[in-house]
Amino acid sequence: MQRQLNKLFEKIFDAFDTSGDGRINVRELWRFLRELGVNMTTMDIVNIITLFDENNDGLLDKPEFNHFMYVAMNSNPENLPAMLFFAADTDHSGTVDSREFIKIMMKLGCKLPKEELLHLLLQFTDSPDQSISYLRFVDLVTEFIKD
Repeated sequence: MQRQLNKLFEKIFDAFDTSGDGRINVRELWRFLRELGVNMTTMDIVNIITLFDENNDGLLDKPEFNHFMYVAMNSNPENLPAMLFFAADTDHSGTVDSREFIKIMMKLGCKLPKEELLHLLLQFTDSPDQSISYLRFVDLVTEFIKD
Protein backbone atom coordinates (compact mmCIF):
# COMPACT_ATOMS: atom_id res chain seq x y z
CA MET A 1 0.00 0.00 0.00
CA GLN A 2 2.71 2.52 1.01
CA ARG A 3 4.68 1.57 -2.09
CA GLN A 4 1.66 2.28 -4.30
CA LEU A 5 1.14 5.62 -2.57
CA ASN A 6 4.78 6.55 -3.12
CA LYS A 7 4.44 5.74 -6.83
CA LEU A 8 1.30 7.87 -7.00
CA PHE A 9 3.04 10.71 -5.17
CA GLU A 10 5.97 10.43 -7.58
CA LYS A 11 3.64 10.76 -10.59
CA ILE A 12 1.95 13.77 -9.02
CA PHE A 13 5.35 15.28 -8.22
CA ASP A 14 6.56 14.81 -11.80
CA ALA A 15 3.37 16.37 -13.19
CA PHE A 16 3.79 19.50 -11.11
CA ASP A 17 7.56 19.83 -11.35
CA THR A 18 7.10 21.89 -14.50
CA SER A 19 10.72 23.03 -14.52
CA GLY A 20 11.86 19.39 -14.48
CA ASP A 21 14.61 20.12 -11.95
CA GLY A 22 13.47 17.50 -9.43
CA ARG A 23 12.22 20.10 -6.96
CA ILE A 24 8.94 21.91 -6.49
CA ASN A 25 9.10 25.65 -5.88
CA VAL A 26 6.48 28.02 -4.46
CA ARG A 27 4.89 28.70 -7.83
CA GLU A 28 4.65 25.00 -8.73
CA LEU A 29 3.12 24.10 -5.35
CA TRP A 30 0.69 27.01 -5.60
CA ARG A 31 -0.42 25.77 -9.04
CA PHE A 32 -0.75 22.18 -7.73
CA LEU A 33 -2.91 23.23 -4.79
CA ARG A 34 -4.98 25.54 -6.96
CA GLU A 35 -5.77 22.66 -9.33
CA LEU A 36 -7.01 20.74 -6.28
CA GLY A 37 -9.30 23.65 -5.45
CA VAL A 38 -7.17 24.88 -2.55
CA ASN A 39 -6.64 28.63 -2.70
CA MET A 40 -3.74 29.83 -0.57
CA THR A 41 -1.66 32.95 -0.42
CA THR A 42 1.97 32.90 -1.47
CA MET A 43 2.93 33.28 2.20
CA ASP A 44 0.86 30.20 3.10
CA ILE A 45 2.73 28.25 0.40
CA VAL A 46 6.09 29.50 1.68
CA ASN A 47 5.09 28.37 5.19
CA ILE A 48 4.15 24.92 3.90
CA ILE A 49 7.45 24.55 2.08
CA THR A 50 9.34 25.71 5.18
CA LEU A 51 7.57 23.11 7.31
CA PHE A 52 8.47 20.20 5.00
CA ASP A 53 11.81 21.41 3.63
CA GLU A 54 14.33 19.15 5.38
CA ASN A 55 17.46 20.52 3.68
CA ASN A 56 16.42 24.19 3.95
CA ASP A 57 16.82 24.98 0.25
CA GLY A 58 13.37 26.58 -0.01
CA LEU A 59 12.12 23.83 -2.33
CA LEU A 60 10.47 20.42 -1.99
CA ASP A 61 12.34 17.44 -3.42
CA LYS A 62 10.55 14.10 -3.91
CA PRO A 63 10.98 12.76 -0.35
CA GLU A 64 9.89 16.11 1.11
CA PHE A 65 6.89 16.20 -1.24
CA ASN A 66 6.00 12.62 -0.29
CA HIS A 67 5.99 13.67 3.35
CA PHE A 68 3.80 16.67 2.51
CA MET A 69 1.35 14.32 0.78
CA TYR A 70 1.42 11.94 3.77
CA VAL A 71 0.40 14.82 6.02
CA ALA A 72 -2.24 16.05 3.58
CA MET A 73 -3.81 12.58 3.40
CA ASN A 74 -3.77 11.96 7.15
CA SER A 75 -4.87 15.24 8.66
CA ASN A 76 -7.35 18.06 8.44
CA PRO A 77 -5.80 21.53 8.07
CA GLU A 78 -8.31 22.83 10.62
CA ASN A 79 -6.92 20.45 13.26
CA LEU A 80 -3.52 22.00 13.92
CA PRO A 81 -2.29 19.52 16.56
CA ALA A 82 -3.09 16.55 14.28
CA MET A 83 -1.47 18.20 11.28
CA LEU A 84 1.66 18.97 13.31
CA PHE A 85 1.86 15.35 14.48
CA PHE A 86 1.93 14.05 10.92
CA ALA A 87 4.36 16.80 9.89
CA ALA A 88 6.67 15.83 12.76
CA ASP A 89 6.43 12.09 12.03
CA THR A 90 9.01 12.22 9.24
CA ASP A 91 9.69 8.47 9.28
CA HIS A 92 5.93 7.70 9.14
CA SER A 93 6.26 5.39 12.16
CA GLY A 94 3.06 6.56 13.81
CA THR A 95 5.01 8.08 16.70
CA VAL A 96 7.19 11.16 17.14
CA ASP A 97 10.63 10.58 18.62
CA SER A 98 12.69 13.19 20.46
CA ARG A 99 14.62 14.20 17.33
CA GLU A 100 11.41 14.70 15.35
CA PHE A 101 9.80 16.57 18.23
CA ILE A 102 12.69 19.00 18.62
CA LYS A 103 12.87 19.53 14.86
CA ILE A 104 9.17 20.40 14.49
CA MET A 105 9.24 22.71 17.50
CA MET A 106 12.28 24.55 16.09
CA LYS A 107 10.60 24.87 12.67
CA LEU A 108 7.61 26.39 14.44
CA GLY A 109 9.88 29.04 15.93
CA CYS A 110 9.98 27.70 19.48
CA LYS A 111 12.72 29.49 21.43
CA LEU A 112 13.04 26.95 24.25
CA PRO A 113 16.43 25.25 24.55
CA LYS A 114 16.58 21.61 23.40
CA GLU A 115 16.96 20.45 26.99
CA GLU A 116 13.66 22.10 27.97
CA LEU A 117 11.93 20.65 24.92
CA LEU A 118 13.17 17.19 25.91
CA HIS A 119 11.89 17.75 29.43
CA LEU A 120 8.51 18.77 28.02
CA LEU A 121 8.43 15.68 25.82
CA LEU A 122 9.29 13.41 28.74
CA GLN A 123 6.27 14.72 30.65
CA PHE A 124 4.00 13.36 27.91
CA THR A 125 5.65 10.04 27.11
CA ASP A 126 5.79 6.78 28.98
CA SER A 127 7.75 5.09 26.21
CA PRO A 128 11.30 3.92 27.00
CA ASP A 129 12.50 5.23 23.63
CA GLN A 130 11.09 8.70 24.43
CA SER A 131 8.70 8.60 21.48
CA ILE A 132 5.22 10.01 21.78
CA SER A 133 1.97 8.63 20.40
CA TYR A 134 -0.51 10.57 18.32
CA LEU A 135 -2.94 11.12 21.21
CA ARG A 136 -0.23 12.20 23.65
CA PHE A 137 1.29 14.53 21.03
CA VAL A 138 -2.10 16.15 20.42
CA ASP A 139 -2.45 16.63 24.20
CA LEU A 140 1.02 18.17 24.41
CA VAL A 141 0.52 20.55 21.48
CA THR A 142 -2.91 21.56 22.76
CA GLU A 143 -1.35 22.40 26.15
CA PHE A 144 1.52 24.24 24.46
CA ILE A 145 -0.86 26.31 22.30
CA LYS A 146 -2.97 27.28 25.33
CA ASP A 147 0.05 28.77 27.14
